[in-house]
Amino acid sequence: MQRVLKIGGLVSGAVLIAFGIVVIVLAINGRNTVHDELKAQQITGTPDMTPSAIKAEGAKSGLKNVAYPTCDVAGEAIDTGPEARCFAQYMNIHALEATGGFTYSQMGQYTAKPDAPKSQLEPGGGTSNVQYAQTDPKTGQPVPNASRNVWVTETALATALNTSYMATQLALFSLVVGIALLLAGVGFIILALYIFKGAFHLILFPGTPVSTEYYHYNAPLIVALGLVLLRLHGLGGTTWLAFYGGIALMTGSYFWLTWLPGLSPFNYPMPSAWCGAR
Repeated sequence: MQRVLKIGGLVSGAVLIAFGIVVIVLAINGRNTVHDELKAQQITGTPDMTPSAIKAEGAKSGLKNVAYPTCDVAGEAIDTGPEARCFAQYMNIHALEATGGFTYSQMGQYTAKPDAPKSQLEPGGGTSNVQYAQTDPKTGQPVPNASRNVWVTETALATALNTSYMATQLALFSLVVGIALLLAGVGFIILALYIFKGAFHLILFPGTPVSTEYYHYNAPLIVALGLVLLRLHGLGGTTWLAFYGGIALMTGSYFWLTWLPGLSPFNYPMPSAWCGAR
């Protein structure tokens, strides 16, 4: 029974680590996809996309009871989810300025005739009654309400930008889940390898007398190495630098934490396993 539990721990840990790696890779790929797609659109924030400038414009346009953006993307290339969401918020203010502060539901579908009765007009202008709509002399069709079309176009673009933000947040959530799976897998494997600690040590530190303290002594060095690898990735290095840096950071942090009395994986397997799983 004990042997079955050991093998089960190893298999479970390996499966969790594999799932964790897959989730992390998918999360990084999703985030990069959003970045590349936004960058390809070549969107740049206009000079008025600062909190102070947009408030001044809104006041000049007579906007009231409007929630203004607090972010700043003036002159910036829009290539991340948060920047896309910020840009969409400014677009909403621009659309309100163009419609006089009215939204889609407050405007008529067509441009109203000058003599259209007030009862047939919408609060934001225009009419939805074809009888009182202006007619295009070339096509004979009712003339669309230009202000309403501005709002429709803005909503479509803003929805696409907000979707980019949502995708970025989902990628971030997936990254956290992947790291959690990795830590859980490490915890299971450490618990299962407890019985083989002598052989485990001989593989990692051949020629050195078996002493489990070396894992803890070297933990700060491993953490520092992980931080260096992550920094190299941030400077433009390959994704594998981030992967190995994350592994080093998690492993070093684990053995650094379990250096505390009563948490060593070699003497207290259950508490140490909980540290890895958490």
